[in-house]
Amino acid sequence: DKSWRVRYMVANQLYELCEVVGPEPTRSDLVPAYVRLLHDNEAEVRITAAGKVTKFCWILNPKLAIPPYPSHVSSIFQKF
Repeated sequence: DKSWRVRYMVANQLYELCEVVGPEPTRSDLVPAYVRLLHDNEAEVRITAAGKVTKFCWILNPKLAIPPYPSHVSSIFQKF
């Protein structure tokens, strides 16, 4: 769509559509659309799409959503 606001809303909600259709249609049909959103000309669209990476990966493969954190990063999380 030419309107960045429409692309922004798609970036914000695409993972919900992925949850409904499941991993196979997501891989074949929605991953290319998601990648385009990650490379969008508008920073707001890219930021929103990037903010959903974990949710998107969880749908494709839950193991992708849990990165191995280095020990120095894990210690920061433990403080909270």
